[in-house]
Amino acid sequence: MDAKVTILVKDPLSAASLSVAQTEDVWVRDERVLLDGPVSERVAILDVDPDTGRLRDGVPFVAAKGRRKAGWPVDHDDLLHPDRLAVSAFGTVHKALARFESPDALGRKVDWAFDGKQLLVVPRAGRDANAYYERASRSLQFFWFDDVNDPSRRVYTSASQDIVAHEATHAILDGIAPDLYDATTPECLAIHEAVADVATVLLAIDVRDLRDTLIKATGGAMDTADVFSQVALQFATGLGRTGPLRELDNRLGMADVDRTEPHALSVVLSGALFQVLMAMYGELWAQALATHRGSKLQNAHKALVVGADRIKRLLVRGLDYLPPGDSGYADLGRAMLAADEASHPDTPFIRACLVRELVDRGVVPDDAALEVTTDVDGPWGDDLDPDELVASDFVAYELVAAHRAWFGIPDRRTFTVLPRLDVTKTYVYERASKQVREILLKVRWREVEPAGLGTAYPRDRIYRAGCTVAIDPDTCRVRAVLRNNLPAEQAGHAQARTALLRRLDHDGLLAPPAGHGATRAEGVTTRIDDGALVVSGTAALLHVHAPHAGAGGGQTWPI
Repeated sequence: MDAKVTILVKDPLSAASLSVAQTEDVWVRDERVLLDGPVSERVAILDVDPDTGRLRDGVPFVAAKGRRKAGWPVDHDDLLHPDRLAVSAFGTVHKALARFESPDALGRKVDWAFDGKQLLVVPRAGRDANAYYERASRSLQFFWFDDVNDPSRRVYTSASQDIVAHEATHAILDGIAPDLYDATTPECLAIHEAVADVATVLLAIDVRDLRDTLIKATGGAMDTADVFSQVALQFATGLGRTGPLRELDNRLGMADVDRTEPHALSVVLSGALFQVLMAMYGELWAQALATHRGSKLQNAHKALVVGADRIKRLLVRGLDYLPPGDSGYADLGRAMLAADEASHPDTPFIRACLVRELVDRGVVPDDAALEVTTDVDGPWGDDLDPDELVASDFVAYELVAAHRAWFGIPDRRTFTVLPRLDVTKTYVYERASKQVREILLKVRWREVEPAGLGTAYPRDRIYRAGCTVAIDPDTCRVRAVLRNNLPAEQAGHAQARTALLRRLDHDGLLAPPAGHGATRAEGVTTRIDDGALVVSGTAALLHVHAPHAGAGGGQTWPI
C-alpha cells in the first residue's frame, strides 16, 4: 500500500528565508499496514500533549478514493500544529528509510536493532533543547524549547527535517551496524554523528524546490549554497547561536578537534564526505557541460542529484561492509572504498577523492593505509555451499572455525558468527547496470586491554573486534575482506578509549560496576565479565548535554 505524506522542508525559519515552499509531498510505499497515527508496520507516531501528558488521538488515515491519494491530510495552516508535526515526522522517517534501502544503496529493508517491528516516534516529548534516538525505548524523542530571541515562540525539534532525518538515521545505522552503539572507541560514536549529519544533506538535496531555487540563485556554484552544508539552523539560532548547529563545509582534520567528544570529532568525517560530494558534483557538471546538451542550470541540477546518489551509495554500502566491533574512521574508509570498487569499478573518481580527503585530514597517514584485499579466492576453495552458509549457523561457524587465522581471529579467542546477509544490489560494469547478489559474512570476537581507570574499576577492559567478508555466491570468490583492530591503529584507538572513559568517569557519566551486577549511569552500563570491565550503551551519551568545551569552545550540543 502507498500513501502520500506532507512533510516540512528544512525548518520553518530556513524555508521562509530561502523563499521556498515550506512543505513537500513524499510517498510511503509498499507498506502492508497504514493506520491512524500515522502508523505503519515499522514506524508509529505517539503524540503526547505537553500540557496534560496524555496521548493524543492519532491523525486519521484516509484511504484512496477516485483521484484522491491515500494519506493523512492535515487542514491546519499552522506549520507547528500537532497534527502537522506528527505527519511530518512520520514522513521524514520514511523518507530516510527509503534513501538507505534503495537498490543502489543497501538493497534491502533495515531491521531495527531492538526486539520489535516498530520504531516509536514522539514528536513532542517535552521541554528541552534536545532530540534523540534511544534503543532501549525503541524510540525517537523530539523536544521543544522557547526561542531565546523571542520567548513567546517555541522551537519544535520535530519541525526540522534536518533533526528528524538525523535522529532517524541513528536508528537506521543502529540496524545496519549495531556494534557502534556499544562501542568505547570515540570514532565509533562519531561515525554515528557524521552519518546522521550527511543524511540531512542528502535529504535536503532531494527537495526539488529547494535544489532548483539554490541552483538558480547561485548559478550552480554550490560552494556558495551553504544551506546544504548547514545542519539544524533554526535549532541553533533558537539557542542564541549565530550559525548552524554544525557546518559540514569545513577543512578540519583530526588534529583540530577534541578526539574524545563524538560531536566535535564527527565534523572531520562529515566534512570529508561533503567535500567528496562537492568534487563529485563539479566533475559531473563539467562532464555534462562538455556535451553541450541542456542548459547550464539543467546540467547543474542533474549533476547535484547524481552526485548525491553516488555519495549515498558510497557511504551506505561502506556501512554494510563495515567490520563488526569497534570500527573507526579508517575502517569505514576502507569499507567504502572496497564496496564501491566491487560495485562500480569503472568510476574511480569518487574513490580518489575520498582517499585524498582522509589522508589530508589525518585520518590515515597515507594512501597505503586504505588498501583493501579484494577479488581473491577464499580459503575454502570449492568447499562452500552459499545457500547452506546463509541458512545454517552451524555451517557458518564450522567454516570460520576451520579458517580462523585467515579471518584474523587470535588464538584461544571465542568468536560469534553473526546472521549472514544475503542481499541483492545494483552493480554497474561498463555503464551497464545489473542486479548482483552477494553474501556478507561477519565475525566478531573480544579483545582485552588495560582499563586505565583506577582502583574503583577492574584492571582490564573488553572491547570488540571483527571481520567482514563479502562473498560472490556464484563463484564463491571473495569480493572483499575487511578486518578492524589493525596493528598500526591499535595503540591510537586504545589511547582514545582510555581518554573517553576517563572523561566519562570524571563527568559522572560512568560508574563502577556493582559486584557481579551491572551499574547504569546516563544510559551507559558497566559490568564485569571474566574479571574485565564491559561498557555498553555509550551511544546514549550522544544526547547528553556535555559540560566540557567542544572544538570551537563553549558547550557542545547533544543533537
